[in-house]
Amino acid sequence: MPPSSPSRLLVLHQLRVKGFSEAAPGMEQQVRSLAGEGLVQRRDGLVSGWRLTPAGLLEHDRMIEAELEQSGARTAILEGYRAFLALNPSFLGICTDAQLGGADVADRVESLHGAIAPVLAGLTASLDRFGGYRGRFEAALARIRAGDASFLTRPLVDSYHTIWSELHEDLLSTLGIARGSETAWLASAK
Repeated sequence: MPPSSPSRLLVLHQLRVKGFSEAAPGMEQQVRSLAGEGLVQRRDGLVSGWRLTPAGLLEHDRMIEAELEQSGARTAILEGYRAFLALNPSFLGICTDAQLGGADVADRVESLHGAIAPVLAGLTASLDRFGGYRGRFEAALARIRAGDASFLTRPLVDSYHTIWSELHEDLLSTLGIARGSETAWLASAK
């Protein structure tokens, strides 16, 4: 059984991956506690939610590094990340084709879904916090199968693209890779 992440890390990580979000159900008290420590802050307005402060980003990075060291999952997560990157061009192509009115998009998402499933299984076997992605992808795929093509790329909902982007950000932040430096990082991480 993969190690379980502590709730403090899960809250910080959710905000790191999403960038800005309401507290997940059942995590409201934890978020308020983190706000008291100066690790998260609330923003209210047209769009409201919580985000990490600079101190929260540092604490997140420290906790993620400790999680990887204690779990021994770094190699497995790196392998999952490489497998994800191999699928990323196909997914981006599907999204582009969908925007251009491609007719076979649902079949291609179905095929991609079959390819990402073993990647998710490997990630989840290493760290259980990756376990939520599979069900979310399946729910988005079910909406696409039912004829709601907006669940491929629609922003601000749990569309396949939203979930894909969050998984990508999750892998980057877990491995400590800055967005935009992926190629250089991968070359150095042989």
